[in-house]
Amino acid sequence: MYYIAQANFAQWNDEVSSDLMKDFTEQAFQIHQLAEKSNGFIWRFLDNEHQKLIDELFGIEKVVFNMTVWESIEDLKEFTFKDVHCEAMKKRRQWFKKLPGTTLALWWVKYDCMPSVNEAKYKLDLINDKGSSSDAFSFNTQFKAPND
Repeated sequence: MYYIAQANFAQWNDEVSSDLMKDFTEQAFQIHQLAEKSNGFIWRFLDNEHQKLIDELFGIEKVVFNMTVWESIEDLKEFTFKDVHCEAMKKRRQWFKKLPGTTLALWWVKYDCMPSVNEAKYKLDLINDKGSSSDAFSFNTQFKAPND
C-alpha cells in the first residue's frame, strides 16, 4: 500500500515576524489544524527547529518548508484546492518570492515510510532537472501508485 507525499517550499518576502508576514502566520496555524482533521491526512513534517539546515539544503535563506502525507491524491487535492487553504494560496505572492523552477513535488511512499527533508529536496530537484516522472510529479502530471 502507498500514500502520496507532497513537499513544497517558498522564500519569505520579509522576516517572519514582520507586519507583512503577520497575515500568513496567523492563518498557518489554522490551516495546519484543518489539514490534520481532513479526510485522508496521515502525517506532516513538524521539525522547523532546524531552519538553518533547511536554508542550507535549499541554498536560500528564509525558507518555509511544508511536507505532508495523504491516503490519496484526491484527499490531498480536496484539502489543497478548497476553503481556507485555497484562499491563502491566492495571497502567496504577497508573502513569498517568485522562485525559478518548481517548488512542489508529489511522490508515492510506502505506507510505513515517512519521507525526509533530504528526500523531498531530491524529488524537487528531480522534477527541475528531468521533468515529471513516476518518481516525482505535480498535480498537472500525476502518476499512479506502484503495484508492488
